[in-house]
Amino acid sequence: MAELIAEYREIGARAEKIAVRAGTSGLAVRPSEGRWSPAECFGHLNLSMEAFFPLWRDSLSVSVEEISATPFRTDLWGKLLVWAIEPPYRMKVKAPPAFQPPRAGDEAGEDEREDAVAAAARFLSLNAQVIDVLLSGRNHPLDAMKIASPFAASMKYSLWSSFRINAAHSRRHLWQAEQSLPAV
Repeated sequence: MAELIAEYREIGARAEKIAVRAGTSGLAVRPSEGRWSPAECFGHLNLSMEAFFPLWRDSLSVSVEEISATPFRTDLWGKLLVWAIEPPYRMKVKAPPAFQPPRAGDEAGEDEREDAVAAAARFLSLNAQVIDVLLSGRNHPLDAMKIASPFAASMKYSLWSSFRINAAHSRRHLWQAEQSLPAV
């Protein structure tokens, strides 16, 4: 658990560096047509994390009789998804419409720049909340508790795997945001 919490803290630090490097005006700039700006990467991650929170909180709201023994194990779906999306990613999949970020354009006006800054700030807040939720589950058997994926309801994986998948997904899109920075 300590290693995963450290990963989330590193994700937060990395996101802050991206936001600082891009600056207010650069967050909304797309590196090229068809590629997301750093703000769009943050927006997509925000939508994705917000989809996990109700599942995590509902699962962790039940009391447990058995204290979990660590280390937790990542299940097969978790291993496969983390492997596929960890940067540099091995598969590119178009985000479903519900997880498409609000569009930011190269001609970003004041409102778009404010939205871009808000997306980055929201990501940092959500990432910190993930750590809190993860800590609230430290006595739960996270690797034995299953949830349906918020992205594909027929896919089920453990809570532990969902935290690992979310972390890998964050790293994948932070990597994508970093790749767009030289063009900004």
